[in-house]
Amino acid sequence: MNAKILIIDDESDILKMVERILLLEDYQVSTALSGKQAMSMLYEENFDLVVTDIRMPEMDGLEVIERVKAHDDLIEIIVLSGYATLDNAIDALKNGRAFHFVMKPLNDIESFYHIISQALEKRHLRIQNQQLIKDLELVNKDLEKRVNKKTEDLSERLKELESLKKELTQALQKAECANQAKSDFINIMNHEMKTPLNIILGNTELLLVLNKEREKEEYLNNIKKTCISFSELLDDIMLFTRLEKNEKDAMNENFTVQELMKDIEKILQQRANEKGLSFQVNIDDQVPQLLLGKWRLIRQVILNLTGNAIKFTEKGGCAIHIKTNPLKNHESKKEEYNHLDLIVEISDTGIGVNEEQKKFIFDWFSQAEPSMTRRYGGIGLGLSICKKLVDLMNGKIWVESQENVGSRFIFKVSIEEQSKEILFRTT
Repeated sequence: MNAKILIIDDESDILKMVERILLLEDYQVSTALSGKQAMSMLYEENFDLVVTDIRMPEMDGLEVIERVKAHDDLIEIIVLSGYATLDNAIDALKNGRAFHFVMKPLNDIESFYHIISQALEKRHLRIQNQQLIKDLELVNKDLEKRVNKKTEDLSERLKELESLKKELTQALQKAECANQAKSDFINIMNHEMKTPLNIILGNTELLLVLNKEREKEEYLNNIKKTCISFSELLDDIMLFTRLEKNEKDAMNENFTVQELMKDIEKILQQRANEKGLSFQVNIDDQVPQLLLGKWRLIRQVILNLTGNAIKFTEKGGCAIHIKTNPLKNHESKKEEYNHLDLIVEISDTGIGVNEEQKKFIFDWFSQAEPSMTRRYGGIGLGLSICKKLVDLMNGKIWVESQENVGSRFIFKVSIEEQSKEILFRTT
């Protein structure tokens, strides 16, 4: 629909001339010979634009402008001005009440059309903007209602959770008798979940060998890493359930630190390489060749601690240092072996921990900060498993760390040095 324009001028000749000019552009045009007549028409009809003279009897153009804006601020106004009223027209522009002014007589009709078009475009944009503001207010109100509703829901949920917490506390007191059933379930879950994981890993390995396209290889590597992480998580859960029952089924067995670390180094070197980290294993020359101890538990502690070190290190590297401290000779079988402290130190240049975090870093299901689970993964079992394993070996574990600099995890367990005769029989 074409714009509706109201022309106001007390000179009928000028009024008719402006009307004819605007009708040529197919505008809907109405005319008024006075300000009062114009205001009456404005109260009855909606107009997009007002073109008004300044000097008129009874109600001059400036008063008309004020009343029009008071009635509908979105109506744009163009002032018709002669030289005698030019200052008034300029004042109307300065205070922002009028859009533009045009000098009488209208000699440049094209320029007049252009001004009319600009004024109507401005009104259109202002109407759109006003509508957007209204829409935004409605959206804000709706959002506020939703937030309030969610807050109420969360409040209710918190009450439910508090009630559930009480129920869980009571249930935990009865859970001791269900330990065996839980362990059986975990064992079944481990088997059922690891089977498809092993299939995925096997097929991924084949695809990596057969297909060398870089992009596909990257996706396959991601699948492989995810499966490995998931498998490690299941291993931690399984170990956790055994440790919960204080199982001490690990037997003392003969082992060499060199052979033990060869297997560990093969696993961890690859992980370090994937992150671009340096990785070193240092074994003191004084470490005896053959030892007797719970090497399977020692291996698990080293894997967990070093895996953590690699996980939480983005640049630099990780290192394992192994040494032994001799103790006094055992009273019996003095000629076959001596008791030693095996000391293993795992150091990294990772994120470190502060003094407060050190207090609970070995607690079950604990990570230094909640955000670490989202960033690095895991469920907070690794270090607590290490602590439990070291306790089972009557050892000691501790951490020395500086935040944003790095960490050193050290554990010490008692082992026995085997004699050369036993080493000869073993080989």
